[in-house]
Amino acid sequence: MQSEFQKIVITRDNLSEHLESLISISKKFWEFYLVEGYTDQYDPKPTDSVNFGYMEDEIRDEESYCEIVYKEGRPVAFLIGLFEDNSLYYNLGKFGLIDELFVDEQVRGSGIGKELVEDFIEHCKAKNVAVVTLNARSKNKKAIEFYEHIGFEVDKIRMFKKI
Repeated sequence: MQSEFQKIVITRDNLSEHLESLISISKKFWEFYLVEGYTDQYDPKPTDSVNFGYMEDEIRDEESYCEIVYKEGRPVAFLIGLFEDNSLYYNLGKFGLIDELFVDEQVRGSGIGKELVEDFIEHCKAKNVAVVTLNARSKNKKAIEFYEHIGFEVDKIRMFKKI
């Protein structure tokens, strides 16, 4: 990655100094999804008082991974990964889940997103995780193309019906 970017893995030990930045970039994540029309009736809206406390809880969990990227002191990207153990899911036991990935549109195309995913995959390998999975909105063609470009495959399609 270019030297203009600073990547930091967030842990329980350094969470307090990065939490405000993480919440700031996460709000941009939700605003982007709202503007692009990728949300559904179950997603929180930025105008609702979204409680970002879930992020702090996830990061404090030893079975999580969080990395944030700064450019000129401003947060521009982040990834939150979780670890689940469900032998029925892939019949492989523990798997990594990319829970949230966002790259500010001003720095898209710089390789930051790919590098964040690669960092998480390396972390998964170190934990003997055989599969990394994620969910992407079917309307979010750019995200689907990005994930396919870096080696992810569509495994299943989740469907729902509003009743």
